[in-house]
This record gives sequence, C-alpha cells and structure tokens, in this order.
Amino acid sequence: MLKKSLAIAPYIFCSVISFFPNVAVAQTVQSCRLGEDIAGVLTDEKFSQAQWGIAVQDLEHGELAYGHNADTLFVPASNVKLFTTAVALEKLQLDYQFTTSIYGVGDAPNLEILIVKGGGDPSFTSEKLQELARTLKSQQISSINQVVIDDSLFQESVIHPTWEWSDLAFYYAPSANSVILDENAVVISLTPSTVGQTANLQTFRGENSEAIALSQWDINNQLITSEAGTKYIGRATQTIGTNELTITGQIPLDRESSIWGLSIPNPAENFRDQLLANLGEEGIQVDTSTITNTGFEKYDEANFLTATTSPILSKIIATTNQDSNNIYAESLRHILGTSDSEKTGSQVITETLVELGVTESSFVRKDGSGLSRHNLASPQSFVELLSSMADHPDAVVYKSSLAITGESGTLTRRFVDTRVAGNFYGKTGTMTNVVTLSGYLDVDGDRTLALSILVNQSPQPASVTRQGMDEIVQTIYHWGSDCLGAISTDSPFEAR
Repeated sequence: MLKKSLAIAPYIFCSVISFFPNVAVAQTVQSCRLGEDIAGVLTDEKFSQAQWGIAVQDLEHGELAYGHNADTLFVPASNVKLFTTAVALEKLQLDYQFTTSIYGVGDAPNLEILIVKGGGDPSFTSEKLQELARTLKSQQISSINQVVIDDSLFQESVIHPTWEWSDLAFYYAPSANSVILDENAVVISLTPSTVGQTANLQTFRGENSEAIALSQWDINNQLITSEAGTKYIGRATQTIGTNELTITGQIPLDRESSIWGLSIPNPAENFRDQLLANLGEEGIQVDTSTITNTGFEKYDEANFLTATTSPILSKIIATTNQDSNNIYAESLRHILGTSDSEKTGSQVITETLVELGVTESSFVRKDGSGLSRHNLASPQSFVELLSSMADHPDAVVYKSSLAITGESGTLTRRFVDTRVAGNFYGKTGTMTNVVTLSGYLDVDGDRTLALSILVNQSPQPASVTRQGMDEIVQTIYHWGSDCLGAISTDSPFEAR
C-alpha cells in the first residue's frame, strides 16, 4: 500500500512560512492563520503547562498541513484502539466472528463430558449462557459427568503486564481470556442508609449472575452515609495480591446512588460457576467440573453440539472505537496472535502497522486498548494511519466505526450546535493527565482532513483540556473550509 508523503507543503494563498518541531506553523494570509490561531490556544495559561502534539493532513494531497510536536512521542491512551482496529480490518475477514463451541463426549441423556471451547468472544453475555443451557436441555441432556471449560485459546497474559495495579480492580481493566462473560465485569450500586452508617451495597440489577460474579470479591464496605448536602467522596482500593477491596469515603443522604464497575478477578471460574448454575436451573445434573489452560486432548472423541457467535467484525470494531471498549480491543489483539503460531498479537499489530505505512519509529505499542502507559505514539503516526486507511478497501467500515461529534459514542456530547457536529469521526482517549483525539474531519468542499491532537502532562482536569482541544478542532475546521476550498483541486500544492 502506497505510503503518503508527510513533507511540509506550502498552500496556495495560505503558504507556510516556517515549520519547526516545537513551533506552530504560521500562515501568511489574515483569514488563514491556522498556526497563529492554534498558538493562541496553546499559550493560554490554562493550557500552556501541558505538552501538546498536533498534526493535520489534507487527504486529497497527502501532505502535512500543520504540525506542532508532530513527531514527538506521547502517551496516546485509547487512541491506540485506532491501531488495533485497523490491523483487525487488514488481517481478518469482514464477516469474521468470535465463536464459542460446545462439544460432548457420550450421548444424551447422560453425557460423559461437556466441553466449552472458548473463542475469546467479548460480546458473550449471561443471556447467551442461559440460552446455551436451554439448548442442551432441548437436546435431551439430563446429566453430565464432567464439565470442562477450555480457556486455552489465548496464550498471552490475559492481564497486560504493563497495566497499573491501581487499575486492575475496575471494569476498564478486565482480564481478556478465552471464555469471557459480561465483559468480565460486574456493576455494583451503593446507596445511602442512615447518617453515620455504612451505605447499602448490592449488585446493579440484583440478578443471580451478578451475585455469582461479585462473590469473587471480598469487599470491605466503609462508605459512610453523611448528612444531606455534603460532598460525595468515594474510593476503592484493592489489597495487592488479594481479592480484598476496601471502599471508603462518604455518600450524602440525598444522593441517589454511587455506581461502581468492577473487573472479575478470575473470569474462567466465573464462567464455569454461572454455567453450572444455569444447567442446574434447567434440571441438568453435573458431577464435576474443571478449567484447562492447556486445551482439551480428546476433541477427536467429542461430538459438536452447538455454537454461539459474536457479531461480525465490523460491529466488533464499532463497539471497540465508539464506546472505547477495552476488553473488545484486547480480544482483538489476542485473536490476531492466533493467526500466526510464531507471533503474538502484539507483534502482528506492530508489523502490520508498518506495512500500512506508519513510520516504525513513530510509535511504541504495548497493548491493544491504550490502558498501558508504556504505549507511545506521535501525532504523525496517527495521521499516517488515518491516511493509509482512507485508501483501504474497508475504508468506509473503518471510518464508520468511529464516534461522530454530536451524534454517537464518546463524542455524543461534544461539538453540539457547532459546524463540527456530524463532521468529525474520531477516537477519544483519557487517562490521568492525558487527553487525546484523532480522526477524520470533513470540511466544506467535499474534503477530508486527518488530524491528531495528543495532550500529556496536563495539570488541568480533562474537561478543561478538552475545551482547548475542541477550540483547536473548530479552528482547523474553519481553516479547512475557508482556505482549502479556495485551492484548486486539479493541481498539487505549490510553493508560492
């Protein structure tokens, strides 16, 4: 695939007069001073202490139109999902589906062994597991000597070794193993009781499946109910090396609830326990159960019974990007590793990105979701990828997988009632002191810009940093619509 040039090109009537890695580009025409307008935002005292990286590329001419620290490496947060989903589109078929397969040794009504072969499906839910139990009941199965959960498909660590320990208790840092259930997370609700007493703790929906999942945690609830009108303060801390979780702080009497999403410490055990409960509800007796991480050795003796599949790949990557879903991204990373017995999913992603035209030195990628602070990428790396994917056979699928300003995903509430609403397809990213945004900006004249804005070391709340970021995006939009529209589309850019 042809790699587009990233040379700095002067624009007709909007010529660039300077470019340095740490100095914003200035425009010569009053109405097209993109560099000066962006510099005005970056020098604001609210934003000046942060490290900003920006790259803007016009896809029609394939040249970098603006850069500020464009080749500097930043922690990109969830913008990493742009890498993961692009490689998934490159390596997997559009109709690819994660598949959970069920096999049996022996015959109904009394099976000797029931095997659940996990396929790493991040969309597998408790409802699907209940349906599985009902299907087995409909096949006249009444007893099973042994249930085997085959959790061996993914051989890389199910929790990335570079993730922060303080993240691991929460829903956004789940294990990505081969048998996933309800995104390997459980939601709890804490509600006020009486002043001075601990808050009431319960699962969010009060369902049996949630109770089974929550039982893996040993929760020490120290969240105290405080007087109405007081400030809510809540914190959950996991004791290192254990499943002990201590919740501290206070919840005002007039607060409806505090919702917490927790990861599941041992997801394979949770899958097994919920399956056994579902089988019991259907009147199917099970004698013993086991979990294997090395695979089941007697598939040649087993009969296929049924299977459950995920949505097709295009829908999987849409959930990954629009909702910024970490376990979907990590499942994609793992499944890419199963396509090559000699390479991990991480290696496949890195090598494929280079093949797609992303400069090898412009990124250091560790996980698939962006949760790792060991990930590094430059704004240039993202516009290179976006440019390449704009020419990809699945370009429409890739762009459609992104959140849309004012309309969908993580951008639903941004740029509402502005000209950017409905015209930016992008991926957000947020971590402590990190805010990022990359994607496609459609401007007047039927043209599209690829842009990436990465902010690190920001002392401001993420909401404040986003204000500056959104101002820059609107500046780029107006520049793209008002300046680029005046440039001839029949000839390449020239120095004037």
